[in-house]
Amino acid sequence: MPGSIIPITVRESLTQTAQRAVLCLPLRVDDETVRVLAVGDVTGRVFDGVERRLLEAFADQAAVTLHLSDLHQRTRKQLTQTQIVLAVSQSVGAVPHPSGILRRTLRELGRSLGADMAGAWLLESGLRMCRGLRRLRGHDGRHRATRKRRCPS
Repeated sequence: MPGSIIPITVRESLTQTAQRAVLCLPLRVDDETVRVLAVGDVTGRVFDGVERRLLEAFADQAAVTLHLSDLHQRTRKQLTQTQIVLAVSQSVGAVPHPSGILRRTLRELGRSLGADMAGAWLLESGLRMCRGLRRLRGHDGRHRATRKRRCPS
């Protein structure tokens, strides 16, 4: 494409090949260029109108396919995030006591992140003691809660 800017890394890699004739076509979706298709050949090659039209048709199809693939990946990521939020919400809603809600939230949070530990500390009113609500995974793979400790100053 006349006037196109080729990145230095691409230009350097092209200088190490015999390809000197390059046809670049934008891959567009809704008038937005999402990628570029480049076809190269040896010095002296001239891409005629038939080849250009064929590559343009391919570029149009490739752009749509790549765009759909991107949408699919974003949708899968959003689905995973929604499933995590749903699991935490269902777990929290099943327990009426606040400490039980926090324990279940920590468990689901730790599980969704693949963490060995998730924790929170609650200050007990009138005392300088904190009650730990951490969920630790022991050597046997079972979870255990922590004990009361003096609050950090």
